[in-house]
Parts: sequence; C-alpha cells; structure tokens
Amino acid sequence: MVRTLSRPSTARFGTRLSIVGTARENRHLRVDARGSSAADEFLAGAVLGLSLWLCQHGVDRLSVCAGQHCGTMFLDATTGRVRRFCGKRCATRTHVQKHRARLAHTRSYTPLTEGSRSR
Repeated sequence: MVRTLSRPSTARFGTRLSIVGTARENRHLRVDARGSSAADEFLAGAVLGLSLWLCQHGVDRLSVCAGQHCGTMFLDATTGRVRRFCGKRCATRTHVQKHRARLAHTRSYTPLTEGSRSR
C-alpha cells in the first residue's frame, strides 16, 4: 500500500511524502526527492524524522553536549531531561578531567600537621 500525501510545500521542493507498508503495524512515512541523489533523499528523510520527533517531544529536548571541546547536538529522551552529554565518550572524558583536576588540587594542598599548628 502506498498513499501519497500531496502538499504544495512538498511539490515546491521536489519532494513527495508517502505512507508505505502492507500491514497496519509496519506502515511508515517515506520521503522521495524526485531527481535528487540518494544522499539528498536520505537527508530529506532525516529532516522529516527530526521535525516529527521535535513536534512530538518538544524543542526543549534538543540539547548541546556539555563536553569541553564538543558541540554535538543530541535529542534528550530521558524522563527527567537530565542528559548532559552526547554519549559515553564525552561523559567519561569530562568526568576523568574533573577527577584529575581534583586530584591535582588535593596533592598540591598540604594540611597542617599536629606540630605545626599555631595557637
């Protein structure tokens, strides 16, 4: 079953949205970019998917990674909107960096000993 959704905006950009699938359980949207490369069709599908996800979950779920040298954007699908990093690699790098900084700070700090306290 293929049902084409015709909209003036899709015709303007040379794309066509279709609902594709033989059974109700496996129906999905398909984007066809007529006269375009496979990469352009893939990009159009990705943009459509991102748009649908943001409409369903909200734009505030789109975040930027908190890693020091990372500017990757990601979609936060956690319940409490607590995700800070794009992935485990950035999270680990940041946490190791903070741990090493704390360790270096404590090693440079020499506490007063019992005999050197002033009264």
